[in-house]
Amino acid sequence: ELAPRGSPEVYLQLATLQKKLGNIDRAEGVLLAGIDALFPFTGDYYTAPTSGFRYRSAVAWERLGDIWRDRGDSTMAAIADYNAATLRIPRKTDAPARLLALETPSPEMTVVRLFEAMNSCDTAVVRSLTTYKSGVLPHFPEGLSISVVKILDVREEPLEGLANVDVILHHVKESGAEKTAKSTIDLVMSDGHWIVKFGGE
Repeated sequence: ELAPRGSPEVYLQLATLQKKLGNIDRAEGVLLAGIDALFPFTGDYYTAPTSGFRYRSAVAWERLGDIWRDRGDSTMAAIADYNAATLRIPRKTDAPARLLALETPSPEMTVVRLFEAMNSCDTAVVRSLTTYKSGVLPHFPEGLSISVVKILDVREEPLEGLANVDVILHHVKESGAEKTAKSTIDLVMSDGHWIVKFGGE
């Protein structure tokens, strides 16, 4: 009745459909089934095709939290929020790359570190994590800081040296104005490490 084990988008889409139809119990069941199916791939051992399952599982937990909150079950909602937040923490190392005898931070960790370095104007780290090795390095306009607040998905193909990370970015201007926006960050493998691709590089 449900998608094959390990198909996160179908679980999420089916749960959304059931909720729109007013079948809240069924939506809850689909989300729980999805979390169970994705669980083996949410830790430190996963493959390239399942690299984003950790973060899609976090989405399922967030939606479960919304269902339980609407029911007035604050305890279960808090548990769901905690599980989602835990799964949002980026993996430090990249398991698929390790299978190729490459030791590198994960694509998502690389993205987080780059934005942190850009905010602190750490040019040495920015240079090491981007395709720009000389010339004008990527930087934020004066008075603007941008940080990664949520990782939504990760797609990687280590054999081809390509990866993409979907994130929610938080923009804060010196004036205090704030906004959030979704963005997809492209990465390439260089010298055995993931680096962020900018411009037409």
